[in-house]
Amino acid sequence: MTAILQSIYRRILPAFAVNGTLRIVKSVSVLLAFTVPFLVSSCKLWDNSTTFFNTYYNAKKLMNESEEEFGYYDETLKPPKPRVVVPLEKDITLERKTGEPPKFANDMIIKQQKLQPVQVKVDSIIIKGSKILATHPKSDFIDGTLFLMAKAFFYRSEWLPSIIKCQELSEQFPESKFNPDAHLLQSKGYIVQQNYPKAKQMLSRTVDVAWQFRRYDILSEAFRLMAEVAIEEEDYDEAERPYRQAITQADDDRMRAKWQCDLGLILYRLGRFDKAAKELEKVEKADPDNLTLFEAKLYRAAALMRSEHYTESVAIMDEIDESRKFDDYRKAGYLNAHRLTWLRLAGKTDSLARFERHVDSTAVGSQPVITANFETGMDYFRKKDYSNARSYFARSKTVRSPVFDGANLLFNLLNSREDKMYGIDKLSKQLAGTDTLMNRDSAKAQYAKLCFELGRIHEQIFNPDSATVWYSMAVDYAPAKDTMKAQYLYSLARMKDNTDKEYADSLHEIIFKDYKATTFGLEAKQRLGYTDYAILDSAAEFIRSGAQFRAIGDYATSIRQYSRVYTDFPYSQHAAKALYSIGWIWERKLMNNDSAFYYYKLLVKKYQESEYAKDILYSVAYFSAKQHGDSS
Repeated sequence: MTAILQSIYRRILPAFAVNGTLRIVKSVSVLLAFTVPFLVSSCKLWDNSTTFFNTYYNAKKLMNESEEEFGYYDETLKPPKPRVVVPLEKDITLERKTGEPPKFANDMIIKQQKLQPVQVKVDSIIIKGSKILATHPKSDFIDGTLFLMAKAFFYRSEWLPSIIKCQELSEQFPESKFNPDAHLLQSKGYIVQQNYPKAKQMLSRTVDVAWQFRRYDILSEAFRLMAEVAIEEEDYDEAERPYRQAITQADDDRMRAKWQCDLGLILYRLGRFDKAAKELEKVEKADPDNLTLFEAKLYRAAALMRSEHYTESVAIMDEIDESRKFDDYRKAGYLNAHRLTWLRLAGKTDSLARFERHVDSTAVGSQPVITANFETGMDYFRKKDYSNARSYFARSKTVRSPVFDGANLLFNLLNSREDKMYGIDKLSKQLAGTDTLMNRDSAKAQYAKLCFELGRIHEQIFNPDSATVWYSMAVDYAPAKDTMKAQYLYSLARMKDNTDKEYADSLHEIIFKDYKATTFGLEAKQRLGYTDYAILDSAAEFIRSGAQFRAIGDYATSIRQYSRVYTDFPYSQHAAKALYSIGWIWERKLMNNDSAFYYYKLLVKKYQESEYAKDILYSVAYFSAKQHGDSS
């Protein structure tokens, strides 16, 4: 820069001495007019060059290396292949940990084991980005830097910093080519935090920006996420809406065909098979690419067979089979998988068994075939043929697929059921063989625990009647002193709640009475609507009841009511009074001093600081000394 300016000044300054002051002024004006824009543009060029080669290029290189390392580009590096779409299984509820996002959102999160090998690189991107923002705030790479930093924060699962960087990019650079990507990334940040209201709002903005930039890739992903959020919220009509709007607005026939196919697959996934078949038929009337056409034909055949239009369905599959342009997809087992489903739905049992053997030998590890096996397993599962169901679920969890989690869950549950049944059978024989063993609390507690665990499994595999039976057995076998019985009672009450609320309430009463110190005792208290003073209120009620029976001369019942106070509510302020009242009845009404002395002595021992104990302390001491003297 200095050498360039010196050269300019050497050429222009000699003119200053030729024509005096006027010439000098004119020359200076010319000099400024020439050099200022040059200096500005040259400095900008210098700033951009320094930023790019010293920092931005390296940050971008690190991002590419990081994304390749944890497989972010796996799918984009491979030729696109047909999707494996599975109708929603309402019989399966995959348990999630508290706060864990749904699977579609969880799949966006880079897990620690994937991030760890490139942790230093991702951290370096943020460091380099911060340096660019601090030292080159006027360069042309600020928007790209903000986006690199936003992605780096996202990969580190730091959602808030990622969202802030996306916001900065969108607000400062509305015309940036990274703006659609930033909107989409910000939407994902809200989704993984399960902030669906903000996610839906941001996805809507993403669609607007993507249309403006004609970013069809961003549009497709935004529509997919809109549908996933709607399905997660069980708003199934809303899942269709973005695709219907996109089809109406599309000015590109190829994209219209793709979104038409996406709409059909969403309907298929939701189990709306008649509507899915109609929407997928429209794809061929647009201008689909080969992959989109194959998906539309294949899943139209699948939708028709699930609507019992078997002849039309098999005709479409035969058409696909005869077309040479679908050879690659046919080799991957897509068509054979749907033929398996067709045979199963049509009830062709013998043909299904033979074709299964053929497909299993020719399409090992095929996701479509694995999915078909899973659906066969679900058929057996619904019929409660757990042996065959478990066999198919075992085959369905050998490869990661859309049904892997469901197959793994049900396989493990059925395996666990088998183990518990074996344990119960073995322990039953032991309990039946020896009377002394039958009376041992430890054996009964073990048996009750197995019954409870089996009930829990049956509840998870949607057998509420069987679950209720096993929970009842757990309650029956569990010893009273086993605090696990509170959980067994609570589970049984939960199962009975919809069919026999009065019985369920009675079980909660038992929990509150006998296991009030447990978590389930607190749950029972809330269920029954008891206040924090419920224990005191109950004790006072027994005191009042005891007094009423005493007044009418029913001393036996009166004593029973008073006894409930010091046995069930030993820490109540009424417990001392209850013991005193029992002793008084034995002494004054039943004329039995020995029994009276027993309760008075118990009163002094347990509640020696109470006014009732102090009242009879000397009498107890006197009677005790007298009794001791008589015996000596």
